[in-house]
Amino acid sequence: MHLEIEQDPDDSISPLIGDNTVLSFECSPQLEPIADIVLADYLANAEQQVIQLTSADKSLIDKHTYRYSNKSLNVNVLCNQTLSEVGYIKVYAKKNGAKKQVGLLCICPNNITRKAVIQPVLMRSSNLKPEGGHGKLQLYPTHEELSHYIQHHFLHQALVQVEVKPYQEFRLHELYNDPTVTEEARNSIVTLIRSHKQTLDTVEPIERYLAGIDRQVNDDFMGIFTGQLRSVYAKLTGDNTETNQSQTYVFFTDYRINSSQGGEIAGRAERNVPDEQEIIQCREDNQCNHWKNTAVIFENAGDIQGLLHTTIHELGHSFGLAHTYLLIDEEQDYKDGNMEKFENPYYLRRAKTDNIMDYTFVDGKQIGQFIDNPYKGKMFSLFKWQWDKIHNDINLTKSIGVAKWDILNCLSYH
Repeated sequence: MHLEIEQDPDDSISPLIGDNTVLSFECSPQLEPIADIVLADYLANAEQQVIQLTSADKSLIDKHTYRYSNKSLNVNVLCNQTLSEVGYIKVYAKKNGAKKQVGLLCICPNNITRKAVIQPVLMRSSNLKPEGGHGKLQLYPTHEELSHYIQHHFLHQALVQVEVKPYQEFRLHELYNDPTVTEEARNSIVTLIRSHKQTLDTVEPIERYLAGIDRQVNDDFMGIFTGQLRSVYAKLTGDNTETNQSQTYVFFTDYRINSSQGGEIAGRAERNVPDEQEIIQCREDNQCNHWKNTAVIFENAGDIQGLLHTTIHELGHSFGLAHTYLLIDEEQDYKDGNMEKFENPYYLRRAKTDNIMDYTFVDGKQIGQFIDNPYKGKMFSLFKWQWDKIHNDINLTKSIGVAKWDILNCLSYH
């Protein structure tokens, strides 16, 4: 990994100089020793940045500090045995016989291997066939893009291994006319395709719905729609997503979702409605997880990068993570069974962090206009308490033993 140095604001009258200071590292017993670094050698190829520190309290004096980054100098962290408790790397500055601790890196235990299995599914209602994976009808990532993004921008940082299975693809227009498909499956396809009208009338020919003329669903009906989507998948594959807890499903569809609040919805993750006892327990310990193991991505999720970010955000929900902010109407959300108010130990302002579970924009209803998150396009972080939530999700497989990767690989998303 790369070592960054930030001066104490109270000791930032001038930048650091290359004197005879040496940085040394004290590691916990399970880690290999790390060689000393001479500060002058570090600074010789370091980039320097001035950070202004301004307080909203006008009685406080503004300060500044210096931050240094040297990407040409690597610090290799190697674990030579199982860590059953938190390990450490303490950083000391030594000069003229004096020694002071100036940094600390905690290393998470690696005695339990956790693995997530992701099954991506392409579910098309239209009979149009786009060319390749990035066709105009429906934008979706290649298997390589999807695997890399989920691993290196999402779950590896939480010390979770990932297997992304090959795509399963279903063209409902072809399947409806396939004589080998069961009548039960054909009926479930009709139900799904016509779901946007909230009716099962048989007046209109099925081809009208299957041709992609009208594939828009209102978010008021979205829960029923996603349930029907799972039903079609179960009848076509024999795999019931609700009872198969060994993997997590992400459906890429060519449906568009019109939001009742304006605009369109990019994705959705399913959740259970808790009973009264679960609500009480959730309010007491903030450890509840009522999310199911299915995420749905809709056609309007944006370009490939936007779609990939939507995918890991919705998968975050499916692994038990709520948003990092509170919703607008908290009391109504509570009455509707939305427990996000109680699922997190902390809440932050919306669209102000680089967290995966934050939003990329501030809701216009709150401030009269939409403002982008300043970290938009770089929202790849998870907090440690989110790691813990993911680790406790029932859809992960767990085994005792050291994970087959090194610590540096887990941090590669940076």
